[in-house]
Amino acid sequence: MSVDIMSLENFLLGFTVINFGFLLLSFAIWLFAQPLICRWYCPLLKMTEAQFSQTYFVILAIYKILIVIFGLTPYLVLKLWL
Repeated sequence: MSVDIMSLENFLLGFTVINFGFLLLSFAIWLFAQPLICRWYCPLLKMTEAQFSQTYFVILAIYKILIVIFGLTPYLVLKLWL
């Protein structure tokens, strides 16, 4: 079974759009429900609200970097150079 370049481009574009959508949704949930999220998870993880916020945004930053490395960059390479 072989995958043509157009199918791979479409897959990578869909992968990137869906994952950036999840990233935006995660940020929006955090923006509007931060007190509720901290009330649930801070005692569970034994963290202060500041530590939890910092950890949350570090995780989102790593997720964004992974999306760019494994989704957007290969898509742009295929789109622009092939």
